[in-house]
Amino acid sequence: MIKRWILGGLLLLGFSTSLPGQSNELLDRILAEEELRFGSAVYLVLSASYATQERDALDRGAALRRARERIPVATDGPLTLGQYAHLLQQFFDLPRGVWYRAYPAPRFAARDLAHAGIIQGRAYPNMRVSGERAVRILGRSLAYLEGNL
Repeated sequence: MIKRWILGGLLLLGFSTSLPGQSNELLDRILAEEELRFGSAVYLVLSASYATQERDALDRGAALRRARERIPVATDGPLTLGQYAHLLQQFFDLPRGVWYRAYPAPRFAARDLAHAGIIQGRAYPNMRVSGERAVRILGRSLAYLEGNL
């Protein structure tokens, strides 16, 4: 019984001290992904939104629920570029076009982010996105929010 309490306390201490910082191993695993997974994308976006401190935890949770309802993919399933762009638009104040405002869908999210220069290169909404490209898109999204893009 005492061993369980000690183990639980150590786990709680380990998780509470590592929450603000990113795990290099986890980030390396995400960068090595050939196809970005939904769980990895959520980790990236939540880490970035935590670092920017733009929204409180309730807004992030509500945005995650809205995005989860509109992106029908399993937690370990691969994301398309459009779905990733849609997830970014749910969390950050990125440009939204007329069609996205009328019908918020991954197709229009990818189109709007490509038009703003956040997504570079081919921007087909149904193409798979690698972990490395997802991190680059996230970096350009944060640069856009800071006014450096």
